[in-house]
Amino acid sequence: MKHSLFLTIFCIGLFSCNSGSKPEISKTDSSETKEAIVYPFTPKYSLKWQPGDEKYALMVLNCLKHFEEGDMKGTFADFADTVEFIKDGYHFKGSRDSLAVITAESRAEMATVSKEFDTWLTAFYSG
Repeated sequence: MKHSLFLTIFCIGLFSCNSGSKPEISKTDSSETKEAIVYPFTPKYSLKWQPGDEKYALMVLNCLKHFEEGDMKGTFADFADTVEFIKDGYHFKGSRDSLAVITAESRAEMATVSKEFDTWLTAFYSG
């Protein structure tokens, strides 16, 4: 009986607490204008989710767009001098120029990057 009474009081106390978080009011300067960002790909998902600065997403998408078009110089324009590249079964750590050479050779072997990339991109965002 004591356990039932304790459990009942605990549940009532738990549900009666009003610990809901209040919406945070953002204090921003209204005079600051946000620059419009034009993405190189059209997403099939909502752009309302913003994990951070959109300029970084733009940088990555431009890199992928340059790769798709075969522009290796543009692909690695925003990379640092030393890079670490990891993908399934492959790990590279070295200079940007070395990675550009390796990637250019890999890109040259692909007949149609657009079709393969669209398939990968669709699979990545759908699951």
